[in-house]
Amino acid sequence: MKLILVNGTARSGKDSFVDYCLEELKPNSAKWSSVDFVKDVAKYCGWNGVKDEKGRKFLSDLKDLLTEWDDVPMKKLSEAVRNMKHRELKMKQPQFLFIFVREPEEIAKIVDKFKAITVCVRRSESEKVSPKNHADLEVLDYEYNFYIDNNYDLEHLKLAAETFCKYIREDDK
Repeated sequence: MKLILVNGTARSGKDSFVDYCLEELKPNSAKWSSVDFVKDVAKYCGWNGVKDEKGRKFLSDLKDLLTEWDDVPMKKLSEAVRNMKHRELKMKQPQFLFIFVREPEEIAKIVDKFKAITVCVRRSESEKVSPKNHADLEVLDYEYNFYIDNNYDLEHLKLAAETFCKYIREDDK
């Protein structure tokens, strides 16, 4: 099984890149986000689902609290990895799990624990925005294995995803 950590600034094209990869690797791929569970907790607390600066800061702070309290995001990821490994054994085919994580220290923990590879999707326009929380501010403070340039149209991004998927398939053999 191959774990691929994907990061990038807000609106850089991370989701589009991963969606293209999922399409290329189906049915042997899935995605998971370290903030999905955090969003569920936030909604329970009254968050309206809007990812404006206030909402993004709330999610970032809440994730920090859940991490500090009991490393909840890492536990949720470990659960997702176990499920994918079970699926891999059942399907007898390699599986690819794309993971969205922002914080460099979280990325380093996951790389160390799961031998994941890292990808940063970069878009010049999205890097000009000044985020107000540390998770968004620190996105580029990590040395990724791969950088995907998303400064062109969606066809270029799709081609980059196809090329990347070809590489990880070959690397997994």
